[in-house]
Amino acid sequence: MTFFPLQIFNLVPFIKHLPGPQQKIRQNLDSLNKFIFDELEEHRKTLDPENPRDFIDSYLVEMKKQQGSNEDSTFHENNMVRSTIDLFAAGTETTANTLRWGLIYMMEHPDVQEHCHEEIVRVLGFDRFPSMDDRAQLPYTLATVHEIQRYANIVPLGVVHQTTQPTKLRGYHIPAEQISCPT
Repeated sequence: MTFFPLQIFNLVPFIKHLPGPQQKIRQNLDSLNKFIFDELEEHRKTLDPENPRDFIDSYLVEMKKQQGSNEDSTFHENNMVRSTIDLFAAGTETTANTLRWGLIYMMEHPDVQEHCHEEIVRVLGFDRFPSMDDRAQLPYTLATVHEIQRYANIVPLGVVHQTTQPTKLRGYHIPAEQISCPT
Protein backbone atom coordinates (compact mmCIF):
# COMPACT_ATOMS: atom_id res chain seq x y z
CA MET A 1 0.00 0.00 0.00
CA THR A 2 1.32 3.44 -0.86
CA PHE A 3 0.83 6.56 1.21
CA PHE A 4 -1.68 8.18 -1.14
CA PRO A 5 -4.55 7.58 1.34
CA LEU A 6 -2.65 9.66 3.91
CA GLN A 7 -2.58 12.57 1.48
CA ILE A 8 -6.32 13.03 1.93
CA PHE A 9 -5.61 14.13 5.52
CA ASN A 10 -3.28 16.81 4.18
CA LEU A 11 -5.70 17.91 1.49
CA VAL A 12 -8.85 17.83 3.66
CA PRO A 13 -7.64 17.97 7.30
CA PHE A 14 -11.11 17.96 8.92
CA ILE A 15 -11.78 14.45 7.56
CA LYS A 16 -9.83 12.99 10.48
CA HIS A 17 -12.77 13.92 12.73
CA LEU A 18 -15.39 12.07 10.65
CA PRO A 19 -16.32 8.41 11.19
CA GLY A 20 -15.58 5.96 8.41
CA PRO A 21 -12.88 3.74 6.88
CA GLN A 22 -10.36 6.59 6.93
CA GLN A 23 -10.13 6.03 10.70
CA LYS A 24 -8.12 2.84 10.02
CA ILE A 25 -5.64 4.99 8.09
CA ARG A 26 -5.53 7.35 11.06
CA GLN A 27 -4.84 4.41 13.42
CA ASN A 28 -2.00 3.25 11.17
CA LEU A 29 -0.56 6.77 11.14
CA ASP A 30 -0.75 6.84 14.95
CA SER A 31 1.14 3.52 15.04
CA LEU A 32 3.79 4.95 12.73
CA ASN A 33 4.12 8.01 14.99
CA LYS A 34 4.54 5.76 18.04
CA PHE A 35 7.19 3.71 16.22
CA ILE A 36 9.15 6.86 15.36
CA PHE A 37 8.85 8.24 18.90
CA ASP A 38 10.11 4.89 20.25
CA GLU A 39 13.06 5.06 17.83
CA LEU A 40 13.71 8.62 18.96
CA GLU A 41 13.90 7.53 22.60
CA GLU A 42 16.24 4.66 21.73
CA HIS A 43 18.46 7.06 19.77
CA ARG A 44 18.54 9.48 22.70
CA LYS A 45 19.76 6.71 25.01
CA THR A 46 22.53 5.58 22.66
CA LEU A 47 23.49 8.89 21.02
CA ASP A 48 27.16 9.61 20.43
CA PRO A 49 27.25 13.25 19.21
CA GLU A 50 30.69 12.71 17.68
CA ASN A 51 29.49 9.77 15.55
CA PRO A 52 25.90 10.23 14.35
CA ARG A 53 24.58 7.02 12.80
CA ASP A 54 21.63 8.33 10.81
CA PHE A 55 19.11 11.12 10.25
CA ILE A 56 17.68 10.94 13.77
CA ASP A 57 21.11 11.15 15.42
CA SER A 58 22.09 14.09 13.21
CA TYR A 59 18.83 15.87 13.98
CA LEU A 60 19.26 15.32 17.73
CA VAL A 61 22.79 16.75 17.59
CA GLU A 62 21.54 19.83 15.72
CA MET A 63 18.62 20.24 18.15
CA LYS A 64 21.08 20.26 21.04
CA LYS A 65 23.31 22.85 19.28
CA GLN A 66 20.42 25.20 18.61
CA GLN A 67 18.60 24.68 21.91
CA GLY A 68 20.04 27.67 23.75
CA SER A 69 21.15 29.83 20.85
CA ASN A 70 18.10 30.32 18.66
CA GLU A 71 14.54 30.87 19.90
CA ASP A 72 13.12 30.59 16.37
CA SER A 73 14.83 27.30 15.55
CA THR A 74 12.78 24.79 13.58
CA PHE A 75 14.88 21.96 15.02
CA HIS A 76 12.43 20.51 17.52
CA GLU A 77 10.98 17.08 18.20
CA ASN A 78 7.71 17.50 16.28
CA ASN A 79 9.54 18.65 13.13
CA MET A 80 11.93 15.72 13.40
CA VAL A 81 9.05 13.24 13.64
CA ARG A 82 7.28 14.87 10.68
CA SER A 83 10.49 14.93 8.63
CA THR A 84 11.12 11.26 9.38
CA ILE A 85 7.58 10.36 8.31
CA ASP A 86 7.99 12.49 5.17
CA LEU A 87 11.23 10.69 4.27
CA PHE A 88 9.64 7.30 4.86
CA ALA A 89 6.40 8.11 3.03
CA ALA A 90 8.03 9.92 0.13
CA GLY A 91 10.40 7.03 -0.54
CA THR A 92 7.63 4.45 -0.31
CA GLU A 93 5.23 6.41 -2.51
CA THR A 94 7.82 7.21 -5.16
CA THR A 95 9.09 3.64 -5.35
CA ALA A 96 5.61 2.09 -5.50
CA ASN A 97 4.40 4.49 -8.18
CA THR A 98 7.58 4.12 -10.25
CA LEU A 99 7.15 0.33 -10.19
CA ARG A 100 3.44 0.57 -11.04
CA TRP A 101 4.05 2.92 -13.98
CA GLY A 102 7.13 0.94 -14.99
CA LEU A 103 5.06 -2.22 -15.41
CA ILE A 104 2.49 -0.36 -17.49
CA TYR A 105 5.20 1.29 -19.58
CA MET A 106 6.96 -2.03 -20.21
CA MET A 107 3.69 -3.68 -21.31
CA GLU A 108 3.15 -0.84 -23.78
CA HIS A 109 6.76 -0.87 -25.01
CA PRO A 110 8.04 -4.47 -25.16
CA ASP A 111 11.08 -3.34 -27.16
CA VAL A 112 12.20 -1.16 -24.24
CA GLN A 113 11.52 -4.05 -21.84
CA GLU A 114 13.68 -6.35 -23.95
CA HIS A 115 16.53 -3.83 -24.15
CA CYS A 116 16.47 -3.30 -20.33
CA HIS A 117 16.36 -7.05 -19.73
CA GLU A 118 19.34 -7.67 -22.02
CA GLU A 119 21.36 -4.92 -20.33
CA ILE A 120 20.55 -6.20 -16.83
CA VAL A 121 21.43 -9.81 -17.70
CA ARG A 122 24.67 -8.68 -19.38
CA VAL A 123 25.77 -6.68 -16.32
CA LEU A 124 24.35 -8.76 -13.44
CA GLY A 125 23.85 -12.21 -14.85
CA PHE A 126 21.36 -14.35 -12.96
CA ASP A 127 23.21 -14.85 -9.69
CA ARG A 128 23.26 -11.47 -7.92
CA PHE A 129 21.20 -8.41 -7.06
CA PRO A 130 22.05 -4.96 -8.44
CA SER A 131 23.96 -2.44 -6.35
CA MET A 132 24.61 1.29 -6.66
CA ASP A 133 28.00 0.44 -8.18
CA ASP A 134 26.20 -1.04 -11.21
CA ARG A 135 24.48 2.22 -12.20
CA ALA A 136 27.25 3.35 -14.56
CA GLN A 137 27.01 0.05 -16.44
CA LEU A 138 23.20 0.23 -16.79
CA PRO A 139 22.71 3.51 -18.70
CA TYR A 140 19.71 2.38 -20.75
CA THR A 141 17.89 0.93 -17.74
CA LEU A 142 18.62 4.01 -15.64
CA ALA A 143 17.43 6.29 -18.45
CA THR A 144 14.25 4.20 -18.71
CA VAL A 145 13.53 4.62 -14.98
CA HIS A 146 14.11 8.37 -15.29
CA GLU A 147 11.79 8.52 -18.29
CA ILE A 148 9.08 6.63 -16.38
CA GLN A 149 9.38 9.09 -13.49
CA ARG A 150 9.26 12.03 -15.90
CA TYR A 151 6.32 10.68 -17.87
CA ALA A 152 4.19 9.47 -14.97
CA ASN A 153 2.76 11.60 -12.22
CA ILE A 154 4.45 9.54 -9.52
CA VAL A 155 3.64 11.91 -6.64
CA PRO A 156 0.04 13.07 -7.14
CA LEU A 157 0.12 15.44 -4.18
CA GLY A 158 3.36 16.81 -2.78
CA VAL A 159 4.35 16.91 0.86
CA VAL A 160 2.48 19.56 2.80
CA HIS A 161 4.57 22.54 3.94
CA GLN A 162 3.89 25.31 6.45
CA THR A 163 5.43 28.77 6.61
CA THR A 164 7.15 29.75 9.85
CA GLN A 165 6.99 33.49 9.18
CA PRO A 166 5.26 35.85 6.73
CA THR A 167 6.87 35.74 3.29
CA LYS A 168 6.37 36.79 -0.33
CA LEU A 169 6.47 34.46 -3.29
CA ARG A 170 6.17 35.78 -6.83
CA GLY A 171 4.36 38.86 -5.56
CA TYR A 172 1.93 36.96 -3.32
CA HIS A 173 1.87 37.56 0.44
CA ILE A 174 1.89 34.31 2.41
CA PRO A 175 1.15 34.70 6.15
CA ALA A 176 2.94 32.80 8.91
CA GLU A 177 1.57 29.35 9.77
CA GLN A 178 0.05 29.03 6.26
CA ILE A 179 -0.24 25.43 5.03
CA SER A 180 0.45 24.76 1.36
CA CYS A 181 0.17 21.60 -0.69
CA PRO A 182 2.13 21.53 -3.96
CA THR A 183 0.44 19.69 -6.82
